[in-house]
Amino acid sequence: MQCTKCKARVDVMADGSYQNAVSHTCGKTADTHPASNAEDGLAVAIEDIVDDMKAEVDALALANLALVPSKIWELIRKQFTSARMVHGLTRDQVISRVYRKRNRHFGSTTYGRVEVPPLSLTKIGDATFFQFYYTYVDGGEVQHILGWGYPPLIRLLSYNQTALYIDGTFHCVPTPFYQCIVVMVHDRGSKCFVPCMYCLTTNKSEWTYWHTLHCFQATTGMTMDVGTVSCDFERGLIKRWEISFLKPTL
Repeated sequence: MQCTKCKARVDVMADGSYQNAVSHTCGKTADTHPASNAEDGLAVAIEDIVDDMKAEVDALALANLALVPSKIWELIRKQFTSARMVHGLTRDQVISRVYRKRNRHFGSTTYGRVEVPPLSLTKIGDATFFQFYYTYVDGGEVQHILGWGYPPLIRLLSYNQTALYIDGTFHCVPTPFYQCIVVMVHDRGSKCFVPCMYCLTTNKSEWTYWHTLHCFQATTGMTMDVGTVSCDFERGLIKRWEISFLKPTL
C-alpha cells in the first residue's frame, strides 16, 4: 500500500461538531487560486450556524404540532446541509430542543397545549375555537373537561326557546379522555341541527354532566333559553338537564 502523505484530517467532537478540518492534498492538481481561508495546509475556518439552527427549530416546533421531532430534524438537516465546514446542532440536540420549546410554550400537559395558539384558534385563525377548561374532583379523583365551539354558532344557543340535541361518543376520543359530548342546536334559518359545541371529559357521571352543562351556560353568558332537548336515555344527563334548564321538554 502506497502512502500518499495526504494531510487531510478532521476531528469530530463529542457534540457532533467538526474541528481542525484540513482538506485532502492527494490526487488533486495544483490550485492556482487557493481559498482565502485555507493556506499552506492550515485548518479551514468553520462557520458557526448554531444560532440559525436554533431559531429554525423553534419556529418549526411551534408552527406545526403535527410534525414529530424526528421529522423536524430531517427538515433541519436538509436545510442546513452545506459543502462548507460548519458547527451546528446534532440530531439529539434538535429533538431535545423541540420538546423543550413546546413544553415551555404550551405547558407539559395535554390540557395546556389547547389553551394557546395555534390549537386554540379556528383552522383559518379568525376566531377562538377553545372555550373553557374546567377541573373538578369526583370520588377523590381529579377530572377534566375541555370545551370548544365556533363563536357564531354558539350565539344560536341564546335564541328564544331553542331546540337542542346532545349526544356522547366514546370510541374516537384521545387518551386520557373518556367521552366527547356534542351539543347541536336547531338553526331556524337553515332548519337544520348544527354542532355548536364539543366537550371532552375524563369521566361519565352525573357530576360530569352537571359541570359540563354549567360550562355551556357560562360560555353564553348564562343566556341560554332552552325549549326542547333530545338526547340518549342517560339518566344522569337527563336529570342534570332538568335541574339546569327548569325541566325543558325532553
